[in-house]
Amino acid sequence: MPVLEYRVVEFDGAAILRAIGAVPSIAEALGLYRGAVERIEFVPERGVIAFTKRGHAAMAEIGAEALGALLVGYCACIKVPLPRRGQKKTEITSRSALLRIAIANYPETQDLPRIFSRAEPAH
Repeated sequence: MPVLEYRVVEFDGAAILRAIGAVPSIAEALGLYRGAVERIEFVPERGVIAFTKRGHAAMAEIGAEALGALLVGYCACIKVPLPRRGQKKTEITSRSALLRIAIANYPETQDLPRIFSRAEPAH
């Protein structure tokens, strides 16, 4: 039986705006440009963040998986240590985005099974 470790890194709207500025290569690939995003809304029932770009009336959306790439890049930029072998999953709540990392430590093997399918501890 492995020893399981769970980590959660939380990003509010201000942190996501900082990520857009700090990791422009990923942000621009997602259509987000520094200074262009005016407002962010978290839409957990659809697993997206919606944002308004300066000069645009309509809101655009980014899914949790694409947002996860930006957040992992931002963590690297600001030196938040994330395990490479950990299974990463991004979750959208009503007020933030959560980057969840699950790490399985096996003393006898390095195999990493799907561990997010197991029940996670209550937070």
